[in-house]
Amino acid sequence: MIYKKWKLEIPDYITHIKLSEQRRAKYYTIAEEEKIPKKYKKDGVHYKNGKAVCTETGINIVKNVKTAGTPKLWKINAQDLYSGNLHPQSRSKVMKEFHKYFGDIFWRHFN
Repeated sequence: MIYKKWKLEIPDYITHIKLSEQRRAKYYTIAEEEKIPKKYKKDGVHYKNGKAVCTETGINIVKNVKTAGTPKLWKINAQDLYSGNLHPQSRSKVMKEFHKYFGDIFWRHFN
């Protein structure tokens, strides 16, 4: 019996999958008064609705300044899918993205 060997090249292989458009901002609370950065303490801090507010600007003090508002990306790692470290809803989204991405590639290649 003769078997055909297939060779499939994927030119723009994805390395990350976007799980959400942007991450939610987290704010300092009254209980975390000691953890507020010094740059906000020198301007003065007061509390409104349980959240720390900069007295000078009147804006809530954000804890996760670097990640708030940025998309949440998941690096493709089959180990997380296998071991169950990924949340079931996130896993569902990842699998849908995989099926969409690879389905388009196979559809173009074999038709």
